[in-house]
Amino acid sequence: MRVIIAVLSVFMFAQAQDMVNLSSIKDKEMIKCLSGYIKENKTHVRMIIDQDGKKELQIPREYVNHCRDTLNR
Repeated sequence: MRVIIAVLSVFMFAQAQDMVNLSSIKDKEMIKCLSGYIKENKTHVRMIIDQDGKKELQIPREYVNHCRDTLNR
């Protein structure tokens, strides 16, 4: 029972995160930083498919904030 509660809480946390569409990021250095961050930390991205069949990758805003801070140093 504890495992189920833990899994549900992680799932709900992931759903509650503020997400950013990857296509909205135009800076190549930012995209390179995000790619490295995702690879190094084995983190996730989310793919959304709308009613028209258009696919959109979304990443948590905290990843973008991390890379913005890293690039501004």
